[in-house]
Amino acid sequence: YAEILELFKRDCPAISSNDRIVLFNDTLFAHHWTYGWQRWMKTFAPRLPVGVHGDGRIEPIHIKGKPLKIIASWHFVIVGTQALRAFHHALNAVCDAFEEPIKEPGYAAYLAHYLRPRYFGGVTQRFTPHSDAYQAKQKAIWAEHRLSMALDQSEMLTPYGQVLYQGLHGIDRAFPAWRRFRNIWAKRVVG
Repeated sequence: YAEILELFKRDCPAISSNDRIVLFNDTLFAHHWTYGWQRWMKTFAPRLPVGVHGDGRIEPIHIKGKPLKIIASWHFVIVGTQALRAFHHALNAVCDAFEEPIKEPGYAAYLAHYLRPRYFGGVTQRFTPHSDAYQAKQKAIWAEHRLSMALDQSEMLTPYGQVLYQGLHGIDRAFPAWRRFRNIWAKRVVG
């Protein structure tokens, strides 16, 4: 994301307060309802106000006495120059602390629970604790949470809230739930 934003800064210096930058990562195609998100972006992204918008959640952990509000890092809609500056600043801070765990009471237990595969919630893949893949996923989650905390502090964190988004989100979450069920069931049948 940092490289993409540097390209935007270099190649698009005339970003106005109403311009939108949409960033997706490759999980859109593997874990999400592509057609639904395409329709959402076409219909609703042009109406979004200034901010960094995304697929919002409130995690079951408190950081510095407040519930952890995040937008999932699989996509962002960045609207306006103020939001772009806040996103870039937050992303630089995240990159500086990428290797460091978040040290808050209860956070390590929360993360261990999240990384345990189950039918609903958590991750789709199975990880062996302390494996390279597990460590990489942990760092990615630390980064996602730090980015959201920084955006929240700058008042640019803007989870989608429309009723139609709730419907899209429900259908979208059915895909990974089915994948979890299939993967866990396959392990039990084969294993």
